Amino acid sequence: MVFLRTPGAADTVTLRRSDSSDRPGDGGGIGHFGFRLADEEDLDRAVEEVERAGGQLIRRGEHADGQPFAYVTDPDGYVIEL
Repeated sequence: MVFLRTPGAADTVTLRRSDSSDRPGDGGGIGHFGFRLADEEDLDRAVEEVERAGGQLIRRGEHADGQPFAYVTDPDGYVIEL
């Protein structure tokens, strides 16, 4: 797995090697997109907005203490990490 970052920014692109038998699915080989919220307190509202737009909550939890996350799908089925 490789993490790529833009100098001076907080964006990250993560690449992972896949098995040659892996086939791109409906997401075209993209596992998920991730977005960091400016304020983690907005997570509930972000999930509600996704659901209101036709997406779905997949799961919620914490990566580590005090670092909440939510995996949702957009209306087209792409997985988004918030």
